[in-house]
Amino acid sequence: METKSPQPKGTDGTSPKQSKVCPRCGGELLEGEMKGGLSHGRRAWACTNYPKCTHAEIERTPKEQAMLDALMREARVKKK
Repeated sequence: METKSPQPKGTDGTSPKQSKVCPRCGGELLEGEMKGGLSHGRRAWACTNYPKCTHAEIERTPKEQAMLDALMREARVKKK
């Protein structure tokens, strides 16, 4: 019989949030859920050095990412 080791828990008994490094300032990015507007309920990563650093990464569906990529390409073409 195989036993699983317990998952680490935060101080409040919940699973700890994941983190990664901010590409702009090197600070910590924390994962969370957006609370308002059109992005309400989406997962996002935001820099803990806010308001000094306003970097954030919003998780997108593949369809949304393809649309965003197309808009960015179009903007680059118009800029030239």
